[in-house]
Amino acid sequence: MSADSGVLPVLRNTTSAKFLCYNASMANRESVTIFGHVTNDLYPNRMGGSAAYASAALRRLGTLARVFTKLPPGHEYIANLQTRGVAVYPLQIADPQKRETITTFDNRYDSQGQRTQVVLAQQEAITAQDVQRTSTALFQNTNVIVGPVLDEIDTETMRFLKEKQNNHIVLIAQGYFRQVDTHGTVTQKRWTDFAEVLQYADVTIFSEEDITINGSFDAQLLDEVIKSAHRYQQTVILTRGFVGATIFQPNQQPVKVGAFYLEENETKDFTGAGDVFVAAFLWATHHLRDTRQAAVFACLFAAVKIIGIGGMGIDAIPTKDEFNEYVRNNRKRVETYLKEQDAGIEFADVILA
Repeated sequence: MSADSGVLPVLRNTTSAKFLCYNASMANRESVTIFGHVTNDLYPNRMGGSAAYASAALRRLGTLARVFTKLPPGHEYIANLQTRGVAVYPLQIADPQKRETITTFDNRYDSQGQRTQVVLAQQEAITAQDVQRTSTALFQNTNVIVGPVLDEIDTETMRFLKEKQNNHIVLIAQGYFRQVDTHGTVTQKRWTDFAEVLQYADVTIFSEEDITINGSFDAQLLDEVIKSAHRYQQTVILTRGFVGATIFQPNQQPVKVGAFYLEENETKDFTGAGDVFVAAFLWATHHLRDTRQAAVFACLFAAVKIIGIGGMGIDAIPTKDEFNEYVRNNRKRVETYLKEQDAGIEFADVILA
C-alpha cells in the first residue's frame, strides 16, 4: 500500500453513521489533508507539531492522511512520517536562510513539572501562494485540518482552502494563541484577529490552556470567539484536560463531554493528546451519529494515547489492536464511562474493526 492510500475502518454497530456538518456526497471525503509545521521537540528529541500527531493518529485509524509542511529537503521526519503511512508534501521554502531550518522547541520542565517552551529555530510561514503552487486537486472538496504551531498560517491561506477549494476545515487554533518574546520563550497571547480566521473554519478546537493568559483564564475571549464562530454557523470545541471537552454549536446549549478517567500510574505522555483528540473526533464524525458521540470517542482514544502503550510521543498513539485490547481489558471502566456520558454509545460501538 502506498503512503497516499487508505481505507477507513468502521466502528461496529453504527448503522446510522454519517459525516456531520459536511456534505457527505463530496468526493475525497474519506481523506484528510493537514497544513502546519512539523517540529523538532528537544528534551526529549523527537518529532512534534499538530500536523505530525494528527496525521499519524488518522493513519492509525485507517484514514488516508496528507501533510503539507515546510521542512528541509530530505529531512529525517519526512521519512519518519512516510513510514507511518502519511503522504508528505514539502512546500517550497522561499528564504534561502531557512532552507535547512525546522521549527524547534526546547521544552524545559521545573521541579513541579511545569513546562517552559523556548523557540530555538522557526521556519517561515505557509502562505496562500505556497499552497496554490502545489497539487491543489489533492485537497479539494475534502477534509482539511489547519494546525499552526506558531501562527504560521494566515487568513488568506484559510480563505483559499475554504472558498477556492471548498473544503471542510477543522482548525486547531493553538498556534494563534502563542507569541515568542525576545528571549525565544513561548507565552500565551490574546488572539485578536480571530473573527477573520473563524469565518473559514467549520470547527475550531482549542484548549483551556490556550486561553489562560498570565495565569488567568480569559472567559471573555472564549465568549467572543464562540459568538464570532456562531455568526458563521460554525462550531467551537474547548478541550479541558482531565475535565473533558465542551461543545458549543450554533443555536444549541453547550454540551459537556467528560474525560475518560485514568489511574495515576496510567498517565505517561500528554504531549500531542489534543491533536490526537482532533484527529479521532474528525474520524468519528464519519462513523457515529452526532457530534457528542464523536467527542466521547475522541476523549477515549486520546486517553489511550496518554497511557502510551506503544511508547512515547507519536509512538504512543495506539494502533487499532492496541486500542481494542485496552478497551476490552478495561471493559467495566469503559462501559461505566460511556453510560455516564449518556450519549447513546454502546460498548460494541467503540471497538474498531
